[in-house]
Amino acid sequence: MTVEPSLPWGGTLSTPEYLIVTDAMGEEVINTSLADQIMRLYEFTDEDGDRTWKTPHEITIDDTREGVSYQGNHFVNRSSHFVLDLIDVKAPVARAGIDQVVDENLVVTLKGAGSSDNDPSFHRTGLFRWSFDEGGVEVVLIGDEAKYVFSVPGKYRINLTVTDAAGNVGTDAMIVLVNDRTPPVIRFTGNVTVDEDVLFFFDGTATTDNNPAFDAHVGTFLWTIEVVDQTMTWETSSFGYAFPDPGNYTGTLTVWDMAGNQAEEAFWVRVQDTTPPVIEGVSNAVVFEPSDGLLDASACYDNIGITSYTWYVTFENETGNTIQLNEPSPSYLFDVLGRYTVSLVLTDAAGNENAIGISVVYDDVPVVSVPEWGTAMVGELFIVYIDIQDLYSSGMTVLMTEGPDGARVEGTIQARLVWTPQADLAGADVVIEVEVHDGYASSHDSIIIHVNLPKGADNLPPIILSDPPLG
Repeated sequence: MTVEPSLPWGGTLSTPEYLIVTDAMGEEVINTSLADQIMRLYEFTDEDGDRTWKTPHEITIDDTREGVSYQGNHFVNRSSHFVLDLIDVKAPVARAGIDQVVDENLVVTLKGAGSSDNDPSFHRTGLFRWSFDEGGVEVVLIGDEAKYVFSVPGKYRINLTVTDAAGNVGTDAMIVLVNDRTPPVIRFTGNVTVDEDVLFFFDGTATTDNNPAFDAHVGTFLWTIEVVDQTMTWETSSFGYAFPDPGNYTGTLTVWDMAGNQAEEAFWVRVQDTTPPVIEGVSNAVVFEPSDGLLDASACYDNIGITSYTWYVTFENETGNTIQLNEPSPSYLFDVLGRYTVSLVLTDAAGNENAIGISVVYDDVPVVSVPEWGTAMVGELFIVYIDIQDLYSSGMTVLMTEGPDGARVEGTIQARLVWTPQADLAGADVVIEVEVHDGYASSHDSIIIHVNLPKGADNLPPIILSDPPLG
């Protein structure tokens, strides 16, 4: 500052080697004995306006009134007086105020009114600079009172730098703790349609919060899903689950941030039925008399219910004659000999289908007959024709089920029993049994054959069987 003192006239001006300037409180303002302190004392001449360097003198300044008083004797020319330029080197005292705790999104007032300086006009001429870091960006506010709205919760160090008119700087700091009052914003795989028994991942890791430190690891996540008759829970940001049963389910995702703020979202899960009906109790059948009640799907079932039963019956002996029946156990009489192709198609409410094909055969039992008895001679070919009667067959088989070595059946439709007895069976009654099978049923018959010696052997006559054989 520049002070133009009123000087007394007369006297002698002393010439000390230094100048000390003090304020009214006795506190040093300038000490020219220090290299970094500056004081300039000029003589002002009215005639030419020049300022002349004067030797520093000890001067006392009274801040309470204008002017400067000098100690000692002074001698000055009446045509001149002194101008004393003083430079302020004392730093102001910064006071940022007490720490504050506030809620986010509310106005915070920063007050530097407690700051002071030796310059009475400090609060009017000084510079008040507030600075802090918010999300990696420096925020600067100017003024001895500044206002700011913190939208991001956290702990902030607020630095106050005050500069007086002479450029002297003072600093202080305070803390503003911003409370989080904003709940998280839930972002997740919400309403979904999935297939039963297929693993599906529920993911809430995209959830955000106004606190930059929030993520899927520090937040608290709680999933609940009402599944049938129980409430299932998962305490994680994401999880996988396969729904075993189709249906419509409801659930909620609740998220808490580090400050305890809570958000909740409801969702639904539609589980699609992909399981076809199960067919049981339906199989091939062979009957030997007219029969009904063979078409029965009452043992079939489905996880959500069968909605459609469709039977298709085709008689193979009549090309193109197919009958459709639409009941679980419809009435149908199989009364014509032959083979029937039957198909069953089941459909559930979701449109899943299952089908099976079976056959039903109405067959007559074949009838086979051979003579009750016969005679054969050792070494001679014995032939007996087999009589077979059958109205329907899928393939005739005629075979010997009991008899001696060497006996055999030849042919099917016109079958015969052929045998050449050996000498070890001479005199014996041999039983030979034959069987006829038409592919579905069989019948049996047998013949007793008495084996005679060859004519004239051991000079014995052949044995003649009676009717029936003598045994």
